[in-house]
Amino acid sequence: MAICKIAHYHIDVLDMPLCKFAYDHSKARAMVMGKNKISNVLQMKEIIIKAKEANRIGVLLILPISLVLIIPYLLQWKDEAIVSIKEIGLALSVTGNNLVDTLITVFTPVVIIAIGVVLHEMIHGLFMLIFSGNRKAVKFGFRRDPFMPYAHCSKALISRQMIIVCLAPWIILGLVPFVISLVNGNLVLLLFGASMTYAAVGDFIYTILI
Repeated sequence: MAICKIAHYHIDVLDMPLCKFAYDHSKARAMVMGKNKISNVLQMKEIIIKAKEANRIGVLLILPISLVLIIPYLLQWKDEAIVSIKEIGLALSVTGNNLVDTLITVFTPVVIIAIGVVLHEMIHGLFMLIFSGNRKAVKFGFRRDPFMPYAHCSKALISRQMIIVCLAPWIILGLVPFVISLVNGNLVLLLFGASMTYAAVGDFIYTILI
């Protein structure tokens, strides 16, 4: 999840005296302080999403997201999907021991998704760095309750930059693999793209609020 202060709502103040602005979370209040002219003012707004609320919404969106992603794939690659499931099962049966192979089958997707989540946050951080121009402003961490990684930028970004920061991981890790899976029928790419789309639910909420 991306966490950042956002500067937006561009306001033109032409031929007005220099103003000192006190910011609350919804609007800028101006008090005349001098005679100099100011042309542009950016309102500062900090958006915070409660992780538990994002998770609750994410659970509700699992079915709609799954239908949107899986139905187009199955319409084109249904027969290939059945073959792919069998091939994935055989590929994960590497030891001949049912218990061990079952554990490998269960934990391999978990490990892949965990790596994807880490890459997700790194992509957030990369675009925060690009837009902020300050490496020290970008930080990563984990929340304990619920256990969730995050990327944080202490420098304010304008709205369009923050939208890019929010959606970049989904586009790179979710949308692109999904589109490729529609082209070549790769079931693994479909499942990975779907999991990274679920992981981006908080970013979708963030984008709407911006």
